[in-house]
Amino acid sequence: MQSFSDIAKGSGERVSSLRFAGLGHDGLNSQNSQQVEFYEQYYKLAGLSSLLISSKLADPPDHTPHMQDLLKFCQSDYERSMLIRMERHILKILEWSMRRATVYDFVQLMTAMEGHDEAVQHMATYLGVLSLPYRTFVETKPSVMARSCLTVAGFVLNRAGEHLVLCDPLDCWIFSIFCNASKPANEAVFQKYTVARFSDVSQKLEASRDQQCPLLQSQKKLEEN
Repeated sequence: MQSFSDIAKGSGERVSSLRFAGLGHDGLNSQNSQQVEFYEQYYKLAGLSSLLISSKLADPPDHTPHMQDLLKFCQSDYERSMLIRMERHILKILEWSMRRATVYDFVQLMTAMEGHDEAVQHMATYLGVLSLPYRTFVETKPSVMARSCLTVAGFVLNRAGEHLVLCDPLDCWIFSIFCNASKPANEAVFQKYTVARFSDVSQKLEASRDQQCPLLQSQKKLEEN
């Protein structure tokens, strides 16, 4: 059976949908932690239902998948009524509270308030997307994650010259994970952010690794001493 991440990749849904789909996914994980039985065979159904809810909420009408398309994607593993029931179940778990500010909302807000340029915003968004699979992303408040993504984005793009150092543990975590050449980014995400409308940030991040990593290592040595 496919995992939730496999479903997300195969569905072709945009990141805007996946942000909100994570809420339903996290809600079900929370339910599991409360020892409420949730059968494995319905996990894919839960992922698809979360994508459907999020698409209705975040995407234009012409980008919202039809229910029959999702059922075809399931290879007829489920019936239409099951998808509807799971959708209601997820909404009940979330108490219909889905309009939460995301990391990307805070990145946009902070960019506008602080006057960051477009490349910094795109780099911060890219770092946020790369952080999605990690527990740290889920456990960190969106506003805090956005602040760190913007800080690291400015550091990578050398917007503050030599005056900016990474002192916050979250800043250092983001930099060490995604600026480490031994841990390449997901290829699909990398290619998406290799275009001009996203300021070619994936290539810029890759190009900055050799230059920036020695600086971070030197900084860590100073902190240890």
